[in-house]
Amino acid sequence: MLEDEARDVTLANRALKEGDIPFSLKRVVTRSAFLNELQKNTPDLIISDHALPDFDGSAALQLAREKSPDIPFIFFTSSLGEENILDNLKMGASDYVLKHRINDLAPAVRRVLREKEERIRRKQAEAALRKSEEQLRALIENVTDYAIYMLDIEGRVASWNAGAERMKGYQAEEVIGKPFSVFFSGEDAESRIPESLLRRSPIEGTTKHQGWCVRKDGTRFCASWSITPVRDGSGKINGFSTVTRDVTEQAKAEEALQKSEERYRLLVEFSPCGVLVHSGGRVIFSNSTAAKMLGAKDLQQMLGRSIRDFIHPDCWAAVEKRIESLHAGKIVPFLEEIWVGFDGRPVDVMVGATPLVFEKDFENPVIQVIALDISELKRSEEDLRKSEERFRLAVESVKDYAIYMLDKDGRVTSWNEGAERITGLGADEVLSKVVNHCEPDNKKAKKEAAKELERAAMEGRIQNEGWCQRKDGSSYYAIWTVTAVKDAADTITGFLKVARDVTERKQHEEQVARWNTELEQRVAERTAQLEAANKELEAFSYSVSHDLRAPLRHIDGFVDILQTTALEKLDEESRQHLQTIADSAKQMAKLIDDLLGFSRMSRVKMNKRQVNLATLVQDAARHLQGDMKGRAIEWAIGDLPTVEGDPEMLRQVFMNLIDNALKYSRNQKKARVEIGSFPEEDDNVVFVRDNGVGFDMRYADKLFGVFQRLHRAAEFEGTGVGLANVRRIIHRHGGRTWAEGEINAGATFYFTLPKKVIE
Repeated sequence: MLEDEARDVTLANRALKEGDIPFSLKRVVTRSAFLNELQKNTPDLIISDHALPDFDGSAALQLAREKSPDIPFIFFTSSLGEENILDNLKMGASDYVLKHRINDLAPAVRRVLREKEERIRRKQAEAALRKSEEQLRALIENVTDYAIYMLDIEGRVASWNAGAERMKGYQAEEVIGKPFSVFFSGEDAESRIPESLLRRSPIEGTTKHQGWCVRKDGTRFCASWSITPVRDGSGKINGFSTVTRDVTEQAKAEEALQKSEERYRLLVEFSPCGVLVHSGGRVIFSNSTAAKMLGAKDLQQMLGRSIRDFIHPDCWAAVEKRIESLHAGKIVPFLEEIWVGFDGRPVDVMVGATPLVFEKDFENPVIQVIALDISELKRSEEDLRKSEERFRLAVESVKDYAIYMLDKDGRVTSWNEGAERITGLGADEVLSKVVNHCEPDNKKAKKEAAKELERAAMEGRIQNEGWCQRKDGSSYYAIWTVTAVKDAADTITGFLKVARDVTERKQHEEQVARWNTELEQRVAERTAQLEAANKELEAFSYSVSHDLRAPLRHIDGFVDILQTTALEKLDEESRQHLQTIADSAKQMAKLIDDLLGFSRMSRVKMNKRQVNLATLVQDAARHLQGDMKGRAIEWAIGDLPTVEGDPEMLRQVFMNLIDNALKYSRNQKKARVEIGSFPEEDDNVVFVRDNGVGFDMRYADKLFGVFQRLHRAAEFEGTGVGLANVRRIIHRHGGRTWAEGEINAGATFYFTLPKKVIE
């Protein structure tokens, strides 16, 4: 560790211990000591401060890269500028850790050591790869059944193995450096097939070709070519690997088959069954159905493959015995096997095989295989089996429903636990019998059940309900369905019957019906009482309107006469008493008017239509101009919605709320009245806010009550009916009202109106 501060060495030592990293740390400070350690005691890791007395961390990094480039190098410093960080990382620093983030040191050490081990493993792997390549090269050179050789980028022979020498007759020194087109037949060379193969190879990855080749001695043989481009580390093509196989025997077999069995080939090609022909264990013919069945790209991919490649390991032993039997001239039956496609996918097949005899014998016996892909059938059978099993288990375990099957004549073929629980009949009592779950022993009920089956057969599915009887004689109410079951030919094979005991629900329905009847009676009685009360209220209103107003008018009139004719004869105290009588009479008259208006507001018919609230606010403000004279008032009126409502009633709402705002803010030098709105999910919320005397929120629930006032009449006039009227009007529109306030900090009154019209 390169560090001039002993304290920082101690901190680093502790951080590494706490990070569970086994280590031995040696501290150096000078350049010479650092260089000595690099030469004599090569460390696993270097941790260095950036600023040192003798030299800096960047110089130490450069020395480390020169002497031991594989040693990880971590900067451990108090500060390191972004530019220095980038420069040092470019020079080869593994990481950097700031001293004030000491907890990052152990993870950084662990990571760079892990990366170092990974580099060592990678080098070992590269060495192993080189060794493997050398072994592969030696193996290729000794392969005799395949001609394996390399071409340079121009298509000239660059290497030559023993198999190539045996197959083509040339010694290595005879062909190295020559174009590989010398191995092709004259017609293929003239057609420039060799050049075409080299052009196609980089595009296709591996280019395959089969054609006639010429040996050194002039003899011809049929060869299968595979040409693959060889690329360097940057992906650039620097040559081609070529593998050639002598397929003359296969070509002869194909030619013989083509000549002698052309009509048979056409028949086979269009067969829905897969057809393979193999000889010596290798495929020499395949129709397109077999190729598609096994997922081959084309027919060429099938040819020459070992038949064993397509047989599932579990089936190979049986297939070998069948092949032996065919070689012995025996007949083998059709059997199920599992084949394996090119992608490893298992294919269920029904297979038959027979030997083929040709005019010219092959080196090995020829066997024709006919296979029918039954994968879908097997999947369907398995799915059906699982589905039936799940259905059977599900039905048998159901306890709340009676689920049972009937044959086409109505006899029970299955009986679940739910059927036994609901009816009380065991399966042994009903199977193979015609049974009606409602009344098992009633002949009439059985006839009704037969009619149900006739209806279900005609309509497909029917539903019924009624009172039924259990085996023990107890009754229950059931709902049941009968469904016709049909086969693929649309022929009825039976019926599915599902019944449910809904006695409790039926009893609840009957109870609810009784309650509804009683409720209707009570509603009628209460309606009559309400009508009577309304009539009494109307009579009371008439009495208030006529009987109470007359005395008040007399009092007011006589007071006026006294004030006009005898005021000078009265002393000051009597004059005040007379004024109090006059004021009280007027207040009583206003109270009566407000009370009658409040009563009338609950009975008057609403005239709903589209109402622009902004227009109503303007109308209300004009009516209250008298209360604004001589006052400084700031108005803040925001966007207000158009709603569905009674315009006269809503105008009264704004009149009352704005009047309150003006009244309770008149002691302010500059009153402020704000009117606005905001949307909620189903409602529009409208508010009227003032900067007046406010109120104590403890009494907010009293504000909208009749005659409820939070301020004395001497301070603010009023009857206590205005806000009650507001709440009644808004409730009739389907809305809500509430208020918020603070003493001497103003008040806000809210109401909502539904966005959706409430009838």
